[in-house]
Amino acid sequence: MAKESLLRLNFSTMIDRNSPLHMFVFANRLATFEGRWNYKEGCTAEKMARAGFFCTEKRKKPSDAAKCFICLHEMYWDPEDEPWEEHKKHRPDCPLVTIGKQNEDEFTVREVLLLLAYEHSTKMYPVADASMKELDALMKQLLADTQKAVEGI
Repeated sequence: MAKESLLRLNFSTMIDRNSPLHMFVFANRLATFEGRWNYKEGCTAEKMARAGFFCTEKRKKPSDAAKCFICLHEMYWDPEDEPWEEHKKHRPDCPLVTIGKQNEDEFTVREVLLLLAYEHSTKMYPVADASMKELDALMKQLLADTQKAVEGI
């Protein structure tokens, strides 16, 4: 077995299901479409997974919704759509699109790190947003309390 194949094997098999790296593996993205994807021709599950998408339907029922594992952009699909072209059109800023590779075997270490950093930061947006709302509420309460204290002097 070639050294590169051994490294790929380790990369694919050592990734825990809960790891942020889980969806970096094509086979894992493809598996999310099994029994759930509407289209067997044109906009196929394989093309979707190659373009970085995973099926967002959790139940075993037909779906036409999928989300990019990097930019988290979710879209609804038509049978004639070309996933990679649609991804480029709707999210040209997605690092997966800017890197321009659809096969994880071709990613350099630098590209994987870039994708990981971006993927992590997009998952942090809701956390940061909630924290900012909490901080805003605290600041409003502090301002109101301060105004009451000043008026009482």
